[in-house]
Amino acid sequence: KPQPIHPEEGRYHFEPADALVAYAQENGLTVNAHTLVWHAQCPDWFFKDGGAQASRDKVLERLRSHIATVAGRYKGKVSSWDVVNEALDDGAGWLRRSKWTETLGDDFIAEAFLAARKADPGAALVYNDYSIESPSKRQKTLDLIQDLRKRGAPIDGVGIQGHWGARS
Repeated sequence: KPQPIHPEEGRYHFEPADALVAYAQENGLTVNAHTLVWHAQCPDWFFKDGGAQASRDKVLERLRSHIATVAGRYKGKVSSWDVVNEALDDGAGWLRRSKWTETLGDDFIAEAFLAARKADPGAALVYNDYSIESPSKRQKTLDLIQDLRKRGAPIDGVGIQGHWGARS
């Protein structure tokens, strides 16, 4: 997730992820990494330039740099990336209102997938969300896949979160 691994511009905190990937490699496990871009757990600095809102160009450069650095570090060590997480709106809207949509517009998802493919050509690239089993969200997911393909963005799969509760 962006905030824990990239808390400040120019500073990364790779130690926990490095340890996890090393453990997986040492034990013959597959790593499916979560997540390069998310509306939550993303530090505000991505969207700021001094005290003002950063320009589209600056945020886009930061998005690409973040993905190149993180996905590039684990290139060949990760089987798949949840490139973008939970971008679809839960209500009647298309995309969830976020700093990503406010700054970059609807194409931030395609930009993230293009950057991820460039950073790690061998990894499967996944869009991840919850409640995709509901008719409305399922249709939005299908529309998103078509939109990404139209924009030339690579998508290899869809991750469907299951938030389950057990009752005793």
